[in-house]
Amino acid sequence: MNFFIYFSGHGNQVKDLDGDEDDGFDECICLLTEDGRHLDQTITDDMLGDIIYSVPIGVKVISIFDCCHSGSILDLPYVKKIEGSIVQSAYRFIKSVKSSKRKREKFTESTDPNSKKTLMRNRPERDIILFSGCKDGQESTDAMISPTQSSGALTFVLLHVLKEAREKGIPLLYRDLLQNLLGIHKQLEQIPQLTTGYNLDINQPFHF
Repeated sequence: MNFFIYFSGHGNQVKDLDGDEDDGFDECICLLTEDGRHLDQTITDDMLGDIIYSVPIGVKVISIFDCCHSGSILDLPYVKKIEGSIVQSAYRFIKSVKSSKRKREKFTESTDPNSKKTLMRNRPERDIILFSGCKDGQESTDAMISPTQSSGALTFVLLHVLKEAREKGIPLLYRDLLQNLLGIHKQLEQIPQLTTGYNLDINQPFHF
């Protein structure tokens, strides 16, 4: 059984209150009202981690967070990297796309007195996969696909690569998917991340 989570919106950083962040900041997603107004509340990586790790053992969790400061939004222990040159295909998808950075907003600090300290090193290994739009200290970007249509750059490239692989009927390895996502950095000031809840072999096929 698979459990899929997708978030595209505003991300930010707030002061870390429980001492589990080396840089002193928790990553978080920001809440909006139905009419688009910002609520003075956030959901931190500590809270999201508690939710994710409450999923029953044996369920595969695939998550995509296309937002600013999302690199460690689930505080997963393994960061997957690829050495060497990056393939060019993803760059071809977005090289003609103009970008507009999301406006960075200020939010109050998370002050939940019941927030539980969740150190990554104390998390049990679980089948959790996270594709995030950028590193913790970076902002994710909106790609203008057409004069009237925009999309998060991560979402745009991810959908394009998955669609192309399906149409061609070819297997898509985690390595291939990550390489294509990293191609975003050739055009935009963000480096997508792949983090996992266990030591994933990125040379295996990607499956939903």
